[in-house]
Amino acid sequence: MTVSDTIEDRARTRRRLLWLTGALLAAALAISWIRDPETFALFTGSLEVTTTPAGADVYLDGKHRGTTPLHISRSAQGTRTLLLTHRFHENLVEKVDIVSGQQTLVDRVLPTAFGSLTVVSNPKDGSVELDGERLHATTPVTLPEVSAGIHEVSVGYPNHRSAVEKVEVLPGQTTQVLLDLILVPWGTLTIDTMPEDAVVTLVGIEEEYQPGMTLPLGDYAIEVSAPGFPSVARRVRVGMGSNLHEVVLQRLQVPLQVNVVPADAEVTLEYERGGLLRVRPYANRAQVPMGEITLVARAHGYRTRRRTVNIGDQGASINMKLDAFTVVAGESFRDRLRSGGSGPLLTVIAPGTYRMGDVAGTGARDELPVHEVRLTQPFAVGVYETSAGEYARYQRAIGADASANEAQPDLPAVGVSFAEAQAYLRWLSDETGYLYRLPSEAEWEYFARAGVESSYVMDAEPAQLCDYANIADQSTKQVYRQWDVAQCTDGFARIAPVGKLKSNAFGLFDVSGNVSEWVADCWSHDYQHARGDEVPFQDGVYCHRIFRGGSWDSQPDTVRLSYRQSSDRANDDRGIRVLREL
Repeated sequence: MTVSDTIEDRARTRRRLLWLTGALLAAALAISWIRDPETFALFTGSLEVTTTPAGADVYLDGKHRGTTPLHISRSAQGTRTLLLTHRFHENLVEKVDIVSGQQTLVDRVLPTAFGSLTVVSNPKDGSVELDGERLHATTPVTLPEVSAGIHEVSVGYPNHRSAVEKVEVLPGQTTQVLLDLILVPWGTLTIDTMPEDAVVTLVGIEEEYQPGMTLPLGDYAIEVSAPGFPSVARRVRVGMGSNLHEVVLQRLQVPLQVNVVPADAEVTLEYERGGLLRVRPYANRAQVPMGEITLVARAHGYRTRRRTVNIGDQGASINMKLDAFTVVAGESFRDRLRSGGSGPLLTVIAPGTYRMGDVAGTGARDELPVHEVRLTQPFAVGVYETSAGEYARYQRAIGADASANEAQPDLPAVGVSFAEAQAYLRWLSDETGYLYRLPSEAEWEYFARAGVESSYVMDAEPAQLCDYANIADQSTKQVYRQWDVAQCTDGFARIAPVGKLKSNAFGLFDVSGNVSEWVADCWSHDYQHARGDEVPFQDGVYCHRIFRGGSWDSQPDTVRLSYRQSSDRANDDRGIRVLREL
């Protein structure tokens, strides 16, 4: 072998090594490109990925690139497959277009995923709260559809310490949480005070009293105080569970002197005591509760006066002068309406005294005991029951449908609820500038009796009732043949136009029969606690309304002057008679 041959062989060897090295390098570059094409891409753009909630894993063409929020500065252009995964949400897959030299923004709300949650407690029947919201069910309970994620479960049970735990609910899986509730010897304390704003102090305990506060079992000294009341000290026991104690403060008693003109006026005191309205007659230099008190002075021929005063700790001396009335009993008049025309025809009724209730002894318990009523104030009352025409004028004024009442304007207005009657009277008051209202039950029986002390209007016997009252009679029998009716005849089978029969001694028509009439009182089962004046009885809990006088479909027994009925709704035989204060 010549020297030249040796040199040539060496050259061929070097060329083969260079070729092999290049081939290996090319293969390595190809593998790297396959693994990460972004590194070798000639044309790239950037990609910004955000999600709600954050923390989603981002896969681009199957390769994990990080978690949101994520910025990828170099990404090969073209259509890429984006996969977003999150522990508590459904996966989201979509195609995104990467444009060379541009930023692509992807902002997505991840789809909600659901799992189920079972809550068990020891003891069972515990109350459950999920993320602070109280559930209707008690333990054990399974919630079939709860959004995946971390939730706070709280379980409570009387006389046990509540247990709270954070739980993970995963998509499509059932998570179970078991909470053991520890029995603790504690109870809650609430002091119900009267007055409500009284201050409660726990003696010897630094913690400030709060209604429903939790305390260890045992006895506690409390002090309850309020301005104008003597303080009360008491020991109360806190046992297992809820503990409610009531403390009623009695107002301080101070002297009160009332000087009234005329001197024979009757004075009553109204004030709150123990959460109830107390009414009692005034005696000279009476001891009265400190604080707010209302004085009511009444005398025949004088206008009643009410005065509310605040009595201090030294007592008080109050002067009151009543104004004399100048009205004439039996005088009739109409008030002018601001919108034009006149109001109902009224007649003045003088004050007086009468016996209210079942004076004949033939009625029911709710008409007893018979008691004396003293009315000190004259007033004006509707000569007739409010007519349909009068009520139609009001309906037109307020934009209501008045067609039914306009069709028969002389009949009494019917189908009027208590609330609608009150609205009509407020409208009359606004139109005239005077106070129109419903009569109290005591006022109604006074003007209906008109001096009569028997059962029926004008001392009539049942056979004579049809002269004064449109009731269920022989005329009604022609239409309603199965009815038991009175033996007299009033000439009207149903409702009659107002004022077609005789009036009572006060000149009032249809106080018995035709349509019954709302009064201002709430229902009372009897007159055991009747006041004996014109003030209507009001029930502080629930007011069941009263109507008096009977109607065209009433038997004689139910148009007695003492007969009482109650209802909470309108009816086609129920109407209004107005009273106007003077």
